[in-house]
Amino acid sequence: MFKLIFYDFKEIEAFMLSLRKKLAVKVENDFKLLEEYGNMLRMPHSEKLDDNIFELRVKQGSDIVRVLYFFDKGRIIVVANAYMKKKNKIDPSMLKKANDIRKQYYKKRGE
Repeated sequence: MFKLIFYDFKEIEAFMLSLRKKLAVKVENDFKLLEEYGNMLRMPHSEKLDDNIFELRVKQGSDIVRVLYFFDKGRIIVVANAYMKKKNKIDPSMLKKANDIRKQYYKKRGE
């Protein structure tokens, strides 16, 4: 098992509360899959975006949520940010934000 932590819990909590109930439940279920399978979770649930950032892909009807995350030592998964996807491509500003969060996370840890 992997341990899932949220870099900014309040931001992710607010995002989750903004979702329709069925979609929020599906995201929570996919969080459990991520905790169970970690770096072995593949498409259609997870995809590597660049060297450091992965996305959890959640679809409920026509709604699509993307949760960006990265791995830390000791089987830890850090959820950086999440958003509702509106286009077919990844939102570059959200990917940049996830990479910035990753850098901040490691800087706080002294790495």
